[in-house]
Amino acid sequence: GAAPVITDSDLVLAESGEVTGLGTQTKVGLEESDRLQMALDLALGYQPDESEKPKYQGVRPFRGLREAFHAFYRYPIEDDGRVTESQTRRIREATTVDFSFALGTSMNRKLAKEYRRLPYDWRKISTVVPVDNFKLQERIRWGGLGVLPTVSESTTQDYPELTFPTDERATYTPTKKGGLITVTREMILNDDLGVLRRLPNRIAVAAHRQLNRFVFDLLVNFGGGSINGGTIYDALALYHANHLNNLTVALSYANLVTARQKLFQMPEYGTKSTIAAALAAGATSIAVAAGDGPKFKADDYAQIDAEIVRISAVSVDTLTIVRGQFGTTDATHSSGATIYQITEPHLGLQMKYVVVPIDLQSTAEILRRSEKVPGGNLNDTNTLRETFEVITSPFLRGDANNWYVAADPDQLDLIEVGFVEGREEPVVLLQDQPTVGNVFMRDNIRYKVRHEYGGAVIDFRGFVGSIVA
Repeated sequence: GAAPVITDSDLVLAESGEVTGLGTQTKVGLEESDRLQMALDLALGYQPDESEKPKYQGVRPFRGLREAFHAFYRYPIEDDGRVTESQTRRIREATTVDFSFALGTSMNRKLAKEYRRLPYDWRKISTVVPVDNFKLQERIRWGGLGVLPTVSESTTQDYPELTFPTDERATYTPTKKGGLITVTREMILNDDLGVLRRLPNRIAVAAHRQLNRFVFDLLVNFGGGSINGGTIYDALALYHANHLNNLTVALSYANLVTARQKLFQMPEYGTKSTIAAALAAGATSIAVAAGDGPKFKADDYAQIDAEIVRISAVSVDTLTIVRGQFGTTDATHSSGATIYQITEPHLGLQMKYVVVPIDLQSTAEILRRSEKVPGGNLNDTNTLRETFEVITSPFLRGDANNWYVAADPDQLDLIEVGFVEGREEPVVLLQDQPTVGNVFMRDNIRYKVRHEYGGAVIDFRGFVGSIVA
């Protein structure tokens, strides 16, 4: 029959980045080499998918590394897997190209499958993108234009100029994570197949944990040795009063309703300016930077620090304002504070996930499943029932009290994770010249494990966090 097709994902990548097959010294025909490769796959514990099973039908897995090595070079093998002493001496001096690549390919296949089997909680709150290189990645978040003004019927009136929204830029740089795996001549001679069979799973688990820790550290804003101790693209902590997304209360029905409301009420921002003088609590007039008055108009809302105000009139660079809108607090603001135009008071973001440590899992599940409000009157309907999914993560830095709410990534970009060249799974790589270096000098085959990605919080408005003291 026709030989099976080997796809790019089945091949081992050389250190140079070139895709390489079973080596430059292939000694057997394509169909036989495929069967040898599949026998090595099965020896390492690879379990074919349903679509692959016909291809693997009738292929017997190798019983050990020595049998696999000898099979690639047509050294005769007894039924019990034994080889003669003269053949054993030959293997001591030959760690060759074909077997090295085939072993790496089998490890890659099993590694990719093991990795895909692991839970993907990190992906629920992330957007995955391919990136081409390790350069600084820049993601621009544009503000809104607000309501289009009415244009009167006139032969003289022009269309009014729309204020171009201010952009904010989130950045990150992908990094390389990995390590070395060495297959020694002694491992081959001693038939240490069990070690290699377990290795892809261990690599997959380690890479999976590292990626989860990376993403959930972005969620909890881990920095400076503490939760919510880092800063995001606007130089503020992710959960900050100015972001209108911070709480300090325990997980309960009432507090989760508050978090849901905060998410729903996240505003859309347009242009921005700074205030020219300090603003006292209760003051109803504010001066913005010279020339910036026309950026705002009557009936706009604006945000200064953690307060939202309504603009009732604009005169050159002076705004008349109504304080403390949408439940925010009339407060004092320093000269030079940023004032953001709000083009849409409420984005209407829906609560999709509630992320909790194991200590709060029962509480979160009760809030999700109960028909009535837990601990409330018998007639109080639980309006949160089945409106969110609980993510219980071990990667929340061990805190037993903090909890987080996230919007649906389909509504708003939350966290972006960029994988170099679009490869999400870690990869096993063989050095470019297996006949020199460690192979020649130290009688071993060295493989690299490599996983390349980076990421950042793209928009704080998709999160509400309760950082409980």
